This record gives sequence, structure tokens and C-alpha cells, in this order.
Amino acid sequence: MASFDQFLDGESSQDAEVSNRMANIFAEDDEQDTIVEKPKPSMKIFSTTAFLSVENAQSIKCGLIVIKNDGKIYTILYDSSKKCIFRCELNQLLIESIDQASLSIKYDVPIENIHQKAKLTFIDLSDFTRYSALLFLHNNSKPFFILDSGGAGEKIEEYFSVLYDTVKYKMEQIGLSLPVPQSNIKSKLTPEKLENHPYLSNFVGLSKNAILLVKPDEENVVYQVTIRKIKAHTQIIESSVEPEDPSLLERISKIGKNVMPPPTTSQESKPTESLNLYEIIHRVVGVEIDRMEMRLNARLEHFETQVIDRLEKQNRLLESLVKRENENL
Repeated sequence: MASFDQFLDGESSQDAEVSNRMANIFAEDDEQDTIVEKPKPSMKIFSTTAFLSVENAQSIKCGLIVIKNDGKIYTILYDSSKKCIFRCELNQLLIESIDQASLSIKYDVPIENIHQKAKLTFIDLSDFTRYSALLFLHNNSKPFFILDSGGAGEKIEEYFSVLYDTVKYKMEQIGLSLPVPQSNIKSKLTPEKLENHPYLSNFVGLSKNAILLVKPDEENVVYQVTIRKIKAHTQIIESSVEPEDPSLLERISKIGKNVMPPPTTSQESKPTESLNLYEIIHRVVGVEIDRMEMRLNARLEHFETQVIDRLEKQNRLLESLVKRENENL
């Protein structure tokens, strides 16, 4: 198997042998200049240390690096002697699970040309998150991955209100961008949103503190989403006890007018009637407040997106200026 350094140089021993043969063929022609195109150097995108365990084998500490070569993204694992354990394109890895609790990823890997089930365990949470984002960006096997389902507790359903945080990762020419966090996003899971939003439908069935990776409509972008709070929908229902005044519900529906019932001589029916009236008004006002919050949050999301886009453009401009200045040195 080729060494780790050969992968980084972009030329294996087999490729070098072919290049030597071609050079000998054209060496006889002294009148022509032989132009040999050098392999493009690989660009390192990510590197860390992890533990690899393959079925029926002991776990070993290894180096992990992600490189870009000829427009393709590869992940390479190597041992302490820098001998390559396996090398594979990210989009060819078959992901089985990504678990944040154990900082581990399970997938099928090609070792000695045989696909084997392997488990990669990370030491650092930030390295686990960045590699998971890279792996998910270049893998189309699933539209989302649940890193943590949130455990026991109330499950999210339609019409629930959800408060969540996101961290945006974007794949650029120089690699994975710096994470862009956004906190306290609130949304109500109406049928329209569940149908049209790029990832809100993936919340259904999860619990509070759930974490997942999702792909929005943007190209080369992945979000890590953490669900902070959930709130069950309070439905407006009619009272099971009919009020003595038949026009009571009609007047209640006209919010802004006097909704109190007219005086009654029945002292026994008054407490029950007042209780039902309070419940209905409380629920109506609660729904209106939720709608106002949704509209305000939508405007805030739009504003924050514009600010983040401007910051990203400035960041790319600064990076290009620094790169240009380094090339001139």
C-alpha cells in the first residue's frame, strides 16, 4: 500500500513508474522539448487525531487528514509510522451513524480493497463537529443526521413552538469556513412551514436538547441545529358548559369590544360562566401573541442573515488580500 507522503505529493509509486517509462520513450527525440506536467500539490483542509476500531480488531490511535486534490475531497487515515491505513473520497464513505454523545462516527471504509465496518472516535468535540460537517456536506445518503435525539421527554409534533440555535458551516475554495452561530430562533411548526421549510420537518419526533445536521437550500452549506425549548400547542376549544347568555361566544369572538356577559340573577351559574370566559380569552390572546412573535422572529432572521452575509463577504475579501500579500512577499 502506498505511503501517506505519496498521497500528499499527489503521485503514487505506480504513477512514478509510468512517468519514467514515458520519459524514456520521448528521450530519443532530442529535437523536441519534453514538457512534463507536475502533479498539483494537495491542499490540506482538516487534520486531527482519532481512534479507529475495525470489527474484530483492537482500537488504534491514528492521524486523520482531509485533503483536496484535483477537485476531489479525500479522507486519509494513517498510523504512527505514517503508513496509510485507508484513503477514500468523502462522498464514497457509507455513513451508518454520527453520535455526538460518544464523539464517534460509524461508516464502511475500504481497507485493503475490502469494505469493513469501522468506528472513528474523536478526542475533541470541535474536531468531531467539523469533520462531521465535512462528511455530511459531501455525502448525499441522507438529507439529515441526528447527532442526539434529546432523550426521553415530550416529542415535537405539528403546531409545536420550537426555540433552537444553529451553527452554519460553508465549504469554500480554501476549505471549511469558520462556524457562524445564530441563537434563539423561534418557529411554530405549522403545516405550511413543515411542507415548505428546508429542514423544520426533521424536528418532528425529537425532544428538547436534540442535535442534528441539516442541509438548507444553500449550496455547500450545512447547519448544526440544537433544539433548546419546545412548547406544546394550546388549541382553542369551546366550553363544555353552555352559558346562559346565547350571544356570549359571539361577543367573545369580537376581540376589542366589551366581552363581559350581562348581569345575571343566577348566583350558581356565575362562577362557572366566568371561568369559561377567562379560559377562552386567555387562549385567544395567547395565539395572537404567538403570531406576533413569529412575525418579529421572521424579520429578525432576515436581518441577521443580511448581516452575516456581509460579514462573510468581508471575511473572504480580507482572506484574498492576505493571500495576495503573502504571494507578493
